[in-house]
Amino acid sequence: MGGRGRRHRHTRRGPLSRLGEALTDVYLDLAPVVLSAPGPHALDAARALLRAHADADVPDGRVISHLGLDPLSAAARAGERPDVADAARFAAEHAARHPRLGLFVADGTLVHDAGGSEAQEIGSAVAAGTAYLRALADAGIEPADAARRIEFRLAANADQFSVIAKLRAVRAMWNQVLEACGVPADQRGMSLHATTSDAMLTRRDPHVNMLRATVACFAAGVGGADAVTVAPFDSAVGLPDDFARRIARNTQSLLIEESHLAQVIDPAGGSFYVEALTRDLYGAGWAFFQETERTGGIGAAIEHGELRAAVDRVWERRRHDLARRTAPLTGVSEFPDPHEKPLVREPDPARRRPVPGGFPARRYAQDYEALRDRSDAHTAATGHRPGAFLVTLGPVAAHTARASFATNLLAAGGSRPTTRGRSTTRRPPRGPSRSPAAGSR
Repeated sequence: MGGRGRRHRHTRRGPLSRLGEALTDVYLDLAPVVLSAPGPHALDAARALLRAHADADVPDGRVISHLGLDPLSAAARAGERPDVADAARFAAEHAARHPRLGLFVADGTLVHDAGGSEAQEIGSAVAAGTAYLRALADAGIEPADAARRIEFRLAANADQFSVIAKLRAVRAMWNQVLEACGVPADQRGMSLHATTSDAMLTRRDPHVNMLRATVACFAAGVGGADAVTVAPFDSAVGLPDDFARRIARNTQSLLIEESHLAQVIDPAGGSFYVEALTRDLYGAGWAFFQETERTGGIGAAIEHGELRAAVDRVWERRRHDLARRTAPLTGVSEFPDPHEKPLVREPDPARRRPVPGGFPARRYAQDYEALRDRSDAHTAATGHRPGAFLVTLGPVAAHTARASFATNLLAAGGSRPTTRGRSTTRRPPRGPSRSPAAGSR
């Protein structure tokens, strides 16, 4: 989706020997395939993908898929020391024979999924792109050729204006990097792939995720993403079903075919708010990138824990706002359904499991959902849901707003408020009180 309307086919994790079988009916010279392979198996998966193209008799010059190499993110998630040189040498071996083959992914979703800010996300993505640019240059690939083989991957959430500004800002940042590398102006393009945010997805009231994904996909297209991946609405629950996958596919198809979102270049350009937000994000993202470079680059920041520490500080502030509902989550912390039956799905074998010492995968709703899970467990064990008696004092007009606030607050944590009748206060009598006997005389 976006300027070129390019789509990706993503393979799910499985035996590498079956990769060719999975791509049997795919026109590999027309549909680019992007690998997302875990670190230890990335090079083996890349070999399997190239072998699948050869088995399909795709000429070397028409191989347009992407190897998806990303040793920096793989090392960060595994809590290991990054090693880019081996992947760069492997990429250089195949780059000359496949002039249109994509090589590396500079993935900012690593930071986003851990709860980082937009500035940290684009700053770390540009730092990763710079590291891969250097590694490919050391392996013998010219900067201009290396730059066009790097795909940038960023997250798109339901905050549409920040997404639009983020994608516009990161293009300007990468342009400045390539200018410093001596790349001609007409060769400074950026391949930008936006994926809907995993962090924004909720397990509770998951159908709201369809609305979040629609807004995120729209924002990604308006921001100029070349490709967009929409996650199924039940991805946070488990293995998505056929309906969820169909809705995810149709979301971007409708935006492209019926809303003509891919036919306008930079539709947000000229908007004062978007331009100002783009400028601010550019400044903050560039400052984070420069700080990362000063400490030895993104590889050193990952190895020494500096990137993780910076992201954790932002996450704690974000978590504070979520806990106090100044950052609301529809269906979770706002307007929760206390009678909701949790959606059930099979476990997704492709979902990444956090490794001790590695970058975490956090979701904004996780703390509320933990409370709801505890409430469900208590209900299953005792037969009744945890509750609180809500005492309403005064007339209805005086207490309705406060009672509604308290009801939503308690329901967000899985508690069931009860109001058995209404308690009222009476105005005390004026003047000296008299006993019935005195009044009868």
